[in-house]
Amino acid sequence: MSNDNANQYSASKTNENYNKVLESNEVKYCYNCGEKVLAKAVVCVHCGVSLQKLPQNNTYEWKPWSSMAMFWLIVGTLFLPFFGEIMGIWSLTTSGRRSQGLALLIFALIKDLILLFFVLIFTTTIFAYFIEPFIYLFD
Repeated sequence: MSNDNANQYSASKTNENYNKVLESNEVKYCYNCGEKVLAKAVVCVHCGVSLQKLPQNNTYEWKPWSSMAMFWLIVGTLFLPFFGEIMGIWSLTTSGRRSQGLALLIFALIKDLILLFFVLIFTTTIFAYFIEPFIYLFD
């Protein structure tokens, strides 16, 4: 038997033995290559990727914004369109800042309603005093 044939025989025998081990034990699938591996395996024998689970819990706790940060968020909400809504919604998804995010979101929505009211008053006033008289000129 040549050296190549011996290597092929050895590899096929190893694969057969591995398949028998897989049949008799619990298996899982590698998330990288999708091949079957032993449930207790630490590294995939097919692609070499680590199979150990990463910690799923987020140990970082967000701290509430300081008074100065809230002041600048409110100023930004007053002068930048949709800034308060975006930051408020983002804060609602972040633990530790939910109450501040809700307050910022409510403030931003109230500001938008007041702004909409003034825009409607202003446009109707402009129409009534400056545009409407010119409409009667062409009748």
